[in-house]
Amino acid sequence: MGKTYFNDGITGNGKLLVSFTDKGEANRVFWPVQDYAQQMNHIWMGFKFDDSVTKFLHENLWYVEQFYDGKSNVLVTSYENSDFGLKILQKDFALNDKDVWVRHYEVTNICDRDLYLRAFLHTDFITADHNVRSGMMDFSSNCAVIYNKEHTVAIGSGEKLAGFQFGNAMNAAVNDCLYGKDEISMTSDMALKWEFGVLAPKKKVEFSVFFCFSYDCSDAIALFNETKNEKGNFLIECEKKYWEEEFRKYNKFVTGNEKVDDVYFKSILTFKLLTNADTGAILAAVEVDENFTRCGRYGYCWPRDGVFITKAFDLCGMTEEAERFYTVWAKKAQLANGAWQQRYYLDGKLAPSWGIQIDEIAAIIYGAWSHFEHTRKLSFLEEIWSSIKPAALYLMNHIDGETGLPMASYDLWEERFGEHTYSAASVVAALRCAAFMAEELKVDIPLANLWKKEADKIKESILRNLWNEDEKKFLRGIRTRLNWWNCETVSLPTNEMGYRMDVAAVDNIVDISLLGLTIPFDVFAVKDEKIKRTVRAIEDRLDGFPAGGFGRYEYDSYIGGNPWVISTLWLGLYYAEIGEVEKCKEKLMWAVKNATKLGFLPEQVDKFNGGPAWIMQLAWSSAMFIITLYALKK
Repeated sequence: MGKTYFNDGITGNGKLLVSFTDKGEANRVFWPVQDYAQQMNHIWMGFKFDDSVTKFLHENLWYVEQFYDGKSNVLVTSYENSDFGLKILQKDFALNDKDVWVRHYEVTNICDRDLYLRAFLHTDFITADHNVRSGMMDFSSNCAVIYNKEHTVAIGSGEKLAGFQFGNAMNAAVNDCLYGKDEISMTSDMALKWEFGVLAPKKKVEFSVFFCFSYDCSDAIALFNETKNEKGNFLIECEKKYWEEEFRKYNKFVTGNEKVDDVYFKSILTFKLLTNADTGAILAAVEVDENFTRCGRYGYCWPRDGVFITKAFDLCGMTEEAERFYTVWAKKAQLANGAWQQRYYLDGKLAPSWGIQIDEIAAIIYGAWSHFEHTRKLSFLEEIWSSIKPAALYLMNHIDGETGLPMASYDLWEERFGEHTYSAASVVAALRCAAFMAEELKVDIPLANLWKKEADKIKESILRNLWNEDEKKFLRGIRTRLNWWNCETVSLPTNEMGYRMDVAAVDNIVDISLLGLTIPFDVFAVKDEKIKRTVRAIEDRLDGFPAGGFGRYEYDSYIGGNPWVISTLWLGLYYAEIGEVEKCKEKLMWAVKNATKLGFLPEQVDKFNGGPAWIMQLAWSSAMFIITLYALKK
């Protein structure tokens, strides 16, 4: 059975991350880091009453509602079927101090007859290598254990097990005929059974199932034994208190609009669950496409996203998390030559990539200075300077001698190789910020002066090469690899070995990233006439969707070509900066309107019908929402 591309709900603790469908079905489980390893094929819970076959909750048999329990990571899914006579509340959450995912159940008899109730759990775990998963029972602890060489999960409840089976377990669970003849088996296909006896009308039964993750069997079983006797409602209250105290650390933002305030809270929750507790790395989104069927994958950390996300962190009071991103993750991920590659795993190791992006390197420098401006913490600059200086030197050494622009690399959308306007703007800002840091630290002043001069030269090169005088707008780039038939081409070097490719001389496509010239990189003032004319082109050419909003660029076909939350809020930020507050509010409310039912922001919105079209809980979308909200506050 294939997995959905849409993660409706999430829970986690900074290491463990679990995603769910809108029916409460666990979609993916990541541990020991939020990007690796993905642990499961499926985990299904079913209930049998009277002489019926087992009714599983993921089946289309139930009226389903879903919500979060207050301001917490506790996801509640309500199932009801009056014909069955059952109402079930499933509460999913991860413990903040242990790598334990809890599923707490409240099962209520809503009919006028007694029901004899049994519960069945069917699981199938996976592994990322050829070392197969195996299963065994630990009868003394009343749990099952699924394990391979690297990872183990102990599964059970405080309630006594009434049966189990390894292999061919689903059919056995459906028909209540578990046959647990093998207490250890070379399979992770497993079913467990619990008996609750007669449930009288209006009565309910409560129990919890614990998934305890560790690196070997004995530790996982020990973790299960520590947890199994805890009452589910007590654990839920502890989690709610923890999250209440956690959110008390951050800046409150109450607008009075319930939907806006909910998206604000869900944005912070997204940040918390996608940020690794150890390294400070930020997951772009929960992975949904492991096999590259529709995209290049999202379950990584991008330096590029950090320039926006850490800005949002600072605005909402997550300054420690912002600092850790630079002082731990960025330092660890940096290459020996001072650069950063396209994307990384959360532990700082290089992830699959397809080309250098010069704006990724610039983003780290710019973002670090922006964080310092917010905190004025000199010790932060002192700690990060050993990474900033070589990064700035790398940028200086990668300037095209002919154009004066940064050498060709991939654009911020990771689709085109060339010399891009957004990339050039990011390098101007990065070199200036590196110079500011040097001056603040009173070190390398000659280099700081050189960086400022080079930034000014690149700005002049932007005006000389990238301003289209005929159309009165900025080009997206030059020397760019496009579908370049019927246009002027040039030959471009691709690397130090001398390989070359033919590319389009000019890239005249209107792209929302042209706003980078003023927001966030401030190469030109927001009211500069050239910026104003470029914004008019953006307004004219990137809207027109029946559902509203703005796209990334003309003729964008990714996932069908939809309006993006990022693009629409980026334009909203521009309106805020020039004082057109109502236009900014309009863009913000469009994003809120198209949030998920649970209040999370997607990457794209369906161009015809509205609502999420691709990737929910995108950290970059949440960051743009936070930044736009605070721009309006000003």
